[in-house]
Amino acid sequence: MKQNVVNKTSIQINRIIAILIFFLILSLILIITISNISGTHSIFINNAGRIRGGIQKTAVTALTGHGISENISAIDELIGDLDTFIGDYSALFSNMESSKLDRLKNEWAALQILLEQKNTDHQAVFKQSNLIWALSDEIVSDIENKSHSYIKFLYIASIVIITVIITLILLIIIIRVVIQNRIETQAAHDKLTGLYNRNYLTDLIKKKITEIKNTDNSLAFLMCDIDHFKMVNDKFGHETGDEVLKHIAKILSGSVRSADVLFRSGGEEFLIITDFDKIQNLLFFGERLRKNIENSSCNGLRITISIGISIYRSHTEIKEIINEADTALYKAKSSGRNRVVLFSN
Repeated sequence: MKQNVVNKTSIQINRIIAILIFFLILSLILIITISNISGTHSIFINNAGRIRGGIQKTAVTALTGHGISENISAIDELIGDLDTFIGDYSALFSNMESSKLDRLKNEWAALQILLEQKNTDHQAVFKQSNLIWALSDEIVSDIENKSHSYIKFLYIASIVIITVIITLILLIIIIRVVIQNRIETQAAHDKLTGLYNRNYLTDLIKKKITEIKNTDNSLAFLMCDIDHFKMVNDKFGHETGDEVLKHIAKILSGSVRSADVLFRSGGEEFLIITDFDKIQNLLFFGERLRKNIENSSCNGLRITISIGISIYRSHTEIKEIINEADTALYKAKSSGRNRVVLFSN
């Protein structure tokens, strides 16, 4: 049973680790994606700014008589990239930005015509370049503002999504752990009396054996059986029988030490595992249990128990030790009941 619990716990830990790794990877993917989107938007914000400054630079260069073909090609390429960018993010940018960009392209084409004229009108060039500068500045501002809002939304949305999912996963894990612990507790305990049942017997016996290894004490098994319990059921009914079982469990629980282990081993039988230093003290302990039951009453009924005791020996099967306690219990029953008998060969 204990090994099963350990295995289940290990599986749960592995699952939690796997889930955490999954969400760590998901978080990294989201961060990388957002970083790439941020980088893309930053590039095009910069490109829009280069258009804004490049057109004025081209106008000035042309007016001073220098070649501008390379400048024109670079600006045409930047405008083409910006057109593609706004098209790719059409859900983010409205038709207003597209119309502004179309207007920018038209005004840029008009400026090129002015620059190609032999007798260039300087005032017209400056006026046109200032118009394009103002228009491109609007586009830069629009792209910058909407890009920053979009990236901020992505960060907030990703944080909310990851937080919600992790919270749900943790709630599921907590619920599963609580339910699993409840199931394991129910599996290890008798429903009527609340005592341990035989499902947990082997693990607790091993624990007790380990505890006394470095002491001078020995380990004893006390098999307790309610006398004439069948008669109680037959005469007063099973509900009264259940009350008697709960009564005996309560008296025994209050009579054993905190280090002792108490089981309902089945039917009207209870098993106690205790350590002792002297046989005399062990028998005194058994007698005290018997008298505590004898001196109590349940719904006016006088109830007694018989106890068979066996002593654990190393390298002896636990099943054999329990059988010896059963044999001693049988002797207690056959010799008059309401007594304690120590197993002897």
